[in-house]
Amino acid sequence: MRRTRGTGPAFDRRQQVTIHFGAPIDPADFDDPDKLLDQLRQRIEDLRAVE
Repeated sequence: MRRTRGTGPAFDRRQQVTIHFGAPIDPADFDDPDKLLDQLRQRIEDLRAVE
């Protein structure tokens, strides 16, 4: 069963989409790989918490 999209245009799946999640993380800023991983985990958890 197909949903009707109303009066709006169809979504063009060929168009590239970029999603930004805050400021990028520069790995050179971390002297320890574990600190970088901790930062990445924290950001992922922050994204999951926002709904």
